[in-house]
Amino acid sequence: MLRGYRRVILAALGCLILCGAKPPTEQGDGGKRARSTAPAPQNPATPSPTPSATQAAQFSPYSGYNPDPCYHAKDHDAADLCAQWRASIAAEKAAHEARRSTLWSIIATFLSAATVVGLIVTIWQTYGALGEARRGNVLAMRENARSTRRAVAGAAETAKALRYAKENAKAAAAQVEVFQKASLNEIRAYVTVNFRGQWGGGIDGSDLPLFQKITLANYGKTPAKDVSWRRMIDVLAYPPPADLPDIPEEIPAQKTVIWPLERLDQGGAKAQRAFTADELRESLQSDGTTRIYIFGEIDYIDYLEQPRTTTFCNFIEPTSVARDPLGNIQTFTWAPSDAHNHFT
Repeated sequence: MLRGYRRVILAALGCLILCGAKPPTEQGDGGKRARSTAPAPQNPATPSPTPSATQAAQFSPYSGYNPDPCYHAKDHDAADLCAQWRASIAAEKAAHEARRSTLWSIIATFLSAATVVGLIVTIWQTYGALGEARRGNVLAMRENARSTRRAVAGAAETAKALRYAKENAKAAAAQVEVFQKASLNEIRAYVTVNFRGQWGGGIDGSDLPLFQKITLANYGKTPAKDVSWRRMIDVLAYPPPADLPDIPEEIPAQKTVIWPLERLDQGGAKAQRAFTADELRESLQSDGTTRIYIFGEIDYIDYLEQPRTTTFCNFIEPTSVARDPLGNIQTFTWAPSDAHNHFT
């Protein structure tokens, strides 16, 4: 009776074994269990005992090598099913790792892209910063050049202003000197000659020398001292020559000091020789080439102890001569010549 149910019992036992065999989720744990449940390797030198009837009935492929639990299966079908299950688990893990690797690859790609973008942005900003720095350098150079030009122009303007200031200072000093001289000239002594009365002497063949009364006068505001003078009457060319004849005689004034607005009678001046009638007629004609001159110098010292000289040169103006019915000269005027009349 037991023999009739033998196959059914073996099939049920195989199902129970297959149902009870849990497929391993990780190869490391299965290998650990396999190592923990696997019998210790037998020493080939030690003779193995004679297998019993139960060990002969158990299926154990590759009994000398048993690293995986699938080798504990009772038959080849169970071993194949276990191997296929382990292969599917390995494929699922491989797919999971591949998906995770792909995900990390995508993330790394995005990170690389972001890094590249950041690098591009950094390069662009660096290029922009270099451009701004270059433009700043150009602007700074232009500003420095402009400042240099302004400084040069300012220096030129300063030099021009200094030159103008120097010229103004010179002009002011000259003006002060002019004012000083003007003030000094305003109050200094001015001694000159005045002609008074009529002349004496013959005309029309007379051999008497000419004579003219003279007065010295001080028209300044301070006195003149140590006054002396020289004079001469002569017939000279008209206009007068540049160099007048030398006056041989110097006559001291009757007073050594002439006060302001004082007139000092000095007698008169007499010609050195008698003029001929022809000389007198020629000199008294308007179109004549000669004139009768009275000329000389007055020397004196002013209040500043400065030596002064007054030169005078006058001639008888022919148009001013008045005659009587007999042709004798009654009046005339001494006119100053254009030269030899000045104060020093």
